[in-house]
Amino acid sequence: MSATQTNNKATFSAKQAQLLKHLAEGESIAGSCRAINCDRSRYYKWCKSSDFKKACDELSNLSFKYLSQEIGQASAQAFDVLKELLGSKDESMRFKSASALLNMVMQIRAQVDLEERLQILEQAINKQ
Repeated sequence: MSATQTNNKATFSAKQAQLLKHLAEGESIAGSCRAINCDRSRYYKWCKSSDFKKACDELSNLSFKYLSQEIGQASAQAFDVLKELLGSKDESMRFKSASALLNMVMQIRAQVDLEERLQILEQAINKQ
């Protein structure tokens, strides 16, 4: 079995490298394992290795950052569309748009409130 080097000098088997490639392309763990003809239990066994787990975590973080950016851009576009619809001649459309925008604002406010409360709790715990 050939080995593959990563940037952090960790060595992975060919199967592990193939699995990491599939994960990097956005496939699920199950899909990645199927693609390389490997049982998911082997993936979890490989994750006991700190280097392999670290590589998987790094890929997951990169995917999350990318998806977060994409969702942010799509949200901004959706917001712009809803804002435009507030000027519609159709009263029902204006009402639905206004309701959707207000709902978005309430959800964002709730998220911000939760994050602020969580930060206060973490600060209190860290002082103990």
